[in-house]
Amino acid sequence: MSTGQMAPTANSVAASGAALLPQVLEKIFATLIYTPEGQSISNRSRAIKNVRRHAASLMVKIGFKYPLLLLPVFDQIRATVENLSRPDGPAHLSSMEKVTLQEALLLISNHFGDYDRQSNFVGEILREVNTRFLEIINAGACRGAAEFISFVGLDKPPVPSNVEDICGHNRSNLVFCVNLILGAVKRCSWPDDPERATRGGFVVSLTESGNPVCRNPAAPHVVPLLPHLMSLIKIFNELFTPDAQNLIHDSYKGCLTMQETEKSNLLGLIGHALSDNGDTQVVQSPLERMQRFLTGLHESCYHLVGSLGPSLGRDLYNIPDLGLAIINSVLSYLQYVPDYRIRPIIRVFLKPFIYSCPAPYYEMVLLPIMAHLTPIILSRLHTKWQQVIEFRNREAQEDNGDTQEVLEDILTRVLTREYLDLLKVALVGGSLTPESNSETMETEDHSMDSPPPHTRSNMTTEVISDLGLILLRSEKTCQSIVLTVLGALSWIDSNASLKATYLTGPIVRQLVLDNSLNGEMAAHIMAAVLNALTLHGQHEANQGLSLTLGAQIYELLRPSFLEVLAVMQQIPGVNPVDLQKLDERISGGTSKGNKIEKVKKDLFKKLTGNLIGRSVGQLFKKEVKIHDLPRIVIPKKTNQKDIIPDLKNVFIYERSTPYSGPNNVKYLGVHLDRTITWGHHIAETIRKAQNSSIRFSAESRLNLRNKLLLIKSIIQPQLIYASTAWGHACKTHLKRIQAVENIALRTAVSAPWFVRNRDLHRNLEWTPVQEVIKAKAAKVTTRIKKTTADREATLTSEHALPADKSLYLHLDSAPGSDQGYWRGRTLKSARVAIP
Repeated sequence: MSTGQMAPTANSVAASGAALLPQVLEKIFATLIYTPEGQSISNRSRAIKNVRRHAASLMVKIGFKYPLLLLPVFDQIRATVENLSRPDGPAHLSSMEKVTLQEALLLISNHFGDYDRQSNFVGEILREVNTRFLEIINAGACRGAAEFISFVGLDKPPVPSNVEDICGHNRSNLVFCVNLILGAVKRCSWPDDPERATRGGFVVSLTESGNPVCRNPAAPHVVPLLPHLMSLIKIFNELFTPDAQNLIHDSYKGCLTMQETEKSNLLGLIGHALSDNGDTQVVQSPLERMQRFLTGLHESCYHLVGSLGPSLGRDLYNIPDLGLAIINSVLSYLQYVPDYRIRPIIRVFLKPFIYSCPAPYYEMVLLPIMAHLTPIILSRLHTKWQQVIEFRNREAQEDNGDTQEVLEDILTRVLTREYLDLLKVALVGGSLTPESNSETMETEDHSMDSPPPHTRSNMTTEVISDLGLILLRSEKTCQSIVLTVLGALSWIDSNASLKATYLTGPIVRQLVLDNSLNGEMAAHIMAAVLNALTLHGQHEANQGLSLTLGAQIYELLRPSFLEVLAVMQQIPGVNPVDLQKLDERISGGTSKGNKIEKVKKDLFKKLTGNLIGRSVGQLFKKEVKIHDLPRIVIPKKTNQKDIIPDLKNVFIYERSTPYSGPNNVKYLGVHLDRTITWGHHIAETIRKAQNSSIRFSAESRLNLRNKLLLIKSIIQPQLIYASTAWGHACKTHLKRIQAVENIALRTAVSAPWFVRNRDLHRNLEWTPVQEVIKAKAAKVTTRIKKTTADREATLTSEHALPADKSLYLHLDSAPGSDQGYWRGRTLKSARVAIP
């Protein structure tokens, strides 16, 4: 297959890459059709499958990031893909490889800028899907669970590898159809620019606020297939019923259970021993293949329906009786569906579906769905948490925990957190995770397991949304939602309790405004908050938020319901005086907005102090009190001023002479230490330079010339002061001096981390401080050499030293000076002596 004809025209967007584009595409397609001798589509090794899959994925990546580069050669790429996708073609592409290449074409087609052209192209892509899906429907696979089981071969024993498997062909067609429809829904979109969308015919109307309403080019081709997809999802739920389970052959018993990889992810088991030998074919048992097929198809279906809302928009929500259709398909047989299959329904489908629903469709579409879902989930979670508590108690007594029970415990926690995230989107709004808008199709990775940010301002700023008002004012949904949130406060999961804390405040405030509470309900709410403090008060984040919530709830409910006061009076060891003070604070005035005054919160914390749980580390802590401990008297340091005599008369004589003076002295701004290593002086020099350092921010309006002038006039003189005396210090000290200057320069020019200091000096034409010290020392040395012989003789005669040169303290040479110049000179000009 040659791609030489794929060169773009001279006026195209990709004209700059015209020379490289054909070569890149040639390499990609050559890799895509690579098949070693002795291997075919039925016995390809894992390494070959990975190479071919990565080549197809690379086309998707390029089509997503650089679509304008491929747009001029779209027709050539399309012809190449069609040639490779032929059943009798040389490539022998798998179903997944075909779907991936079609997704790349769909990404490029998003830049056609013409609705009709793009919609016609999507129709051509889905033409094969319509044909295959029609065959599946005519075969009766979507009529019910019994027909589906027979269609995919679940009621028959596994077919040997040397016999043609008709049911295997049926399974392949199902996977291909669902994945290609999913690709069309995820990849097709309208232009981001409103003007381009208007010119291209994508805009059909305007919202109440004046925003354009666009139509998806894939909608006319996907919407007619939705009834069949909904029937397929309903069958998946029906498979878990006892009648359907009895129809499954004994060889496939357990095909609907959770995969081992899912169990490992939930249990936190990482690093399963997988065969890394890419030259061998991975052999799976028939049960594993069937389990993988059912799990993958189930997840793909929920990804598909979950992407319909964000992708199709009003084209989806305008479908008549959409809410009823979802209840009868996606939400059917929920009492039989296990937790690990309910998770995709909540996380992958319902959350983006609710988030993307326009406001006019809240009551018509979302209210019936939530009215059907919320009581079922409340009953399930209540039962599951009772089982978890029983398991915890039994485990504590027997000191033994079954893996399946541990797995059920984790599943209950994860399901609770994800359902609370769904309620947050429905009640107070919010946003989906950033990954949901990425180019990847891994919607299942949008885990809601992590707790929300521990910012207490969220509790006071969140307000019930328009959809939340509808749900809380409806008798069908209000009770189940409120009971779920209040129950999550005291379920034994700190993360779930934290999520519920953020929802309880806005819910109770709205219920008070609507006058929907009575005394019994108010007492139940207050008791739920106190239970949360008892069970999760040992965690710092939970304790702070629960105390804030409790003070808010008490302030809201106390003026209207005396039952709340009765609940507070039942706290063990409560002080009636403090409770009276809190009531006086509440009746004396209201706080600003939703913000709780610190005094009220402190009083509430004092009242509930006996309820707050203690962490395990504090439970068995024994307090030690020592009476009559004698006071330790610390003597004050005496500030003795170091007086240095005139250095003209100070000499160093013998090294054996003991020295009893201070370790460090200062003379004319130079710090002298006992060993004259200059470490103390350089440390003080760096400290002074840093304290007086000019700090340049990224928003500084000073130009670079003035910044460098400040560094040269303020920082550098402090660094090189008296360097003729200490310039011979070790390299470690000199590098510290240089580092201070380098930091100032990098700050002035905002240099990134990868710019080297020497490159910075070269570009700025800057002389490093080490070179300045050497130049200064050389200049002083030259000036001293030019001193007259009489002056040198006079200095030598005035300060005669002992004849034994071994007793001298030599400063051999300054940087840049002649070796040994200072040897034997007077201390006045060469070195310092300390008495």
